[in-house]
Amino acid sequence: NQQISNLHKIRNDKLDVTIPRFSNDEFSIIGDEINNMIARLKEGEKIKTGFQKVTGKTISSEIIDRLTDNDFRSERKEMAVLFSDIKGFTALCEDTDPEIFVAKLNAHFEKIVRTVKAFGGSVNKFIGDAILVHFEGEGACQRALEASEKMVLDSNFDIGVGIHYGELLSGLLGSQDRLEFSIIGSVVNKSS
Repeated sequence: NQQISNLHKIRNDKLDVTIPRFSNDEFSIIGDEINNMIARLKEGEKIKTGFQKVTGKTISSEIIDRLTDNDFRSERKEMAVLFSDIKGFTALCEDTDPEIFVAKLNAHFEKIVRTVKAFGGSVNKFIGDAILVHFEGEGACQRALEASEKMVLDSNFDIGVGIHYGELLSGLLGSQDRLEFSIIGSVVNKSS
């Protein structure tokens, strides 16, 4: 009964269980193999979570299939693009201890990312001191504008923000060995 109960939990993606070993018969061997599968599923979840943090994208089976099949197609989308960077960044870098500056930069990005999420935006990438963000759907421009106002007020740096709206390409970019999800087009360039 314990083994069956735990199997139901595993089927519902609850991976904090193990199949107990009650004897040395074939059921215990099956239980051992299921425990090995649970360990591999947990490792897969860690990789998926790490990938989502790096890419900022929720991983779907469609994205996994596209990655596996080397399908780099992009799709046309309309969205608001927000580009922000720190004014006088080069001078700040030269005048500050690198470890201290990186800590301040990360604190800046923490605030910026919280703001982006609060207004329904998605971080596309960090580019040195800059951040590239996009807003899709209803009210995209208004949400981008409100997010930019909060970013300027909350940042521990003097930042510049550019926003533009229009059609662009969104998708995987790179080579078979190294990909990144990106947005490309004159909308991105103009916001920059």
